[in-house]
Amino acid sequence: MTIFLLFSAAFILPMGKLSDTFDRTKIFITGHVSFTLSTLMCAIAPNIHSCLYSELYKVFSLLFVFVTSIAILIENHSPKIRGRLLGINTATVYLGTSIGPFLGGILVRLFGFRSIFLFAFLVGFVASLVSLFLLKKKLK
Repeated sequence: MTIFLLFSAAFILPMGKLSDTFDRTKIFITGHVSFTLSTLMCAIAPNIHSCLYSELYKVFSLLFVFVTSIAILIENHSPKIRGRLLGINTATVYLGTSIGPFLGGILVRLFGFRSIFLFAFLVGFVASLVSLFLLKKKLK
């Protein structure tokens, strides 16, 4: 968590500028794919140092997603439903924040600490596929 908070605080403004300068959709997809790969790297890391470096890469990748997700929602939907979409987005973030520690504890207890990364890899893989499918028109 400390790594995540430090990187978020340090790089959120430069990432916002990057997303304003370049295509948000490509940055969003790149973030999802990078998150998925870095999570797999954490799961197969041979030692704690490799895992921490992979975690740094993962946090950096998540910044791509965090910075662009709300901007993509706002620019692609009418003002009529923006409030509802932002509410769903916020609820989803807080639901994950609430369920994550509980689910993580169960996974660690039953399958060991690497299971957290494998589960996150599966979620990231599905999210990457869904993002590619839903945003494919914007990529062209």
